[in-house]
Amino acid sequence: MVFIKTLVEEKYVVAVLVDTTSRFSTISEEFFDKLQRKHTQRVRNRVAHVSKLVKRHNKDAVGEISDLRLLFKNKGNYLAIDSEEDINFIIVKSSKYPLVLGQS
Repeated sequence: MVFIKTLVEEKYVVAVLVDTTSRFSTISEEFFDKLQRKHTQRVRNRVAHVSKLVKRHNKDAVGEISDLRLLFKNKGNYLAIDSEEDINFIIVKSSKYPLVLGQS
């Protein structure tokens, strides 16, 4: 397993699991609730309902969120990774890890 220390929404430092076998990137409902309490309007504007495709593959899915601000630690500094595509996270009821980066 590979973990990357990550600064989420410029506020929370978490160890993100990089899981190349996972179809989706996920965020635990517990961590999502913590983000929502601190960044209510910004976070709420990016929440969507779970698509049928996602629900078929992940029964614990309760929502989807896009465009989280993620900064990854590299050599003591937090850096943004430029990506041509937004990382969408599936909000899941139960998860061992606050964030999992999958193949999405």
